[in-house]
Amino acid sequence: MVEDRSAATLIPLTKKYIRPGTTILSDWIAYSSLSSEGYPHLTVNHSIEFKNKETGACTNQIESTWNSVKRSLPKFGTQEY
Repeated sequence: MVEDRSAATLIPLTKKYIRPGTTILSDWIAYSSLSSEGYPHLTVNHSIEFKNKETGACTNQIESTWNSVKRSLPKFGTQEY
């Protein structure tokens, strides 16, 4: 869990846990500085397209997979009111 999706939060975590040179696919332009940190960064703008026509970047499969994983995890520290 992270507090926010800002580049200031996520780029240090990326550098800590993901090997440099790994290609990052995202739909979030805030991470554009990843390229200068040694991570090829491909983006897709979902308001325009599902798959980037130039790079082939598509985040739909990983988003679907992550949703399945999240549903299988216990919800520690959460309560429904």
